Amino acid sequence: MDTSIKNALHKVFEKQLSPSNIQKELAPLLSRGELISIGKDKTLIFQNDPVEYFYLLLAGKVSVVNSVSWGYERVVDYIEPLQILGLVEYLNQIPFYTAYVITETPCTLIRLSAEKFIQIIQSDALLCYHTLVLMGETSQTNMNTSELKSMIHPRDMLGHHLFHLAEDQALPFIVPSTRVHLAEDLHMNLRTLYRYLDKLHQEGYIELNHGKVVINKECFLKMKDRYQQLIL
Repeated sequence: MDTSIKNALHKVFEKQLSPSNIQKELAPLLSRGELISIGKDKTLIFQNDPVEYFYLLLAGKVSVVNSVSWGYERVVDYIEPLQILGLVEYLNQIPFYTAYVITETPCTLIRLSAEKFIQIIQSDALLCYHTLVLMGETSQTNMNTSELKSMIHPRDMLGHHLFHLAEDQALPFIVPSTRVHLAEDLHMNLRTLYRYLDKLHQEGYIELNHGKVVINKECFLKMKDRYQQLIL
């Protein structure tokens, strides 16, 4: 196996890539894959499609959206460089993608055959170790998130959710989600949701205008100050 490909992957796992020179440093991977540029609000991965490719995110931001059979969708995560999409499913022996991946901004990615990628990993003991570390970090993150969510006040769960909906959007931003979807997203009943929306409005984090939740620049800056460092 070409050592330059392995070295490029080592840099990915160890996060040793220079942002200004990233495509050049990953040129060996491009010889095995395809460079993709995709615009904002595009579906990169479809839930339940077979895991045939991994996607290495070089630039941009994507959301991971889970959809259930009755048509309800919720954002479960946001992904930024240099994450590998599809790897967790493959390593857990799940043959299909477990969520949609939607571009939040224009994105640049390397698409790699899952089969070829795994062959590269299996040929190098250190890459196998990095993969195990990644799985451990993913499990720990999931546990930490569950524990943290149990400690955060539901009002702040709502505020944090609204803040991330407004990120990278033009202001003022009108929240597109219905009250019902917001309540389902955050696992709270409608009466509780209405109470916390009123509270956020009174505190200046949101505006309520003809039944719409609106986040203007002043509201967004206040939310940013409170919620930007909170990772759920």
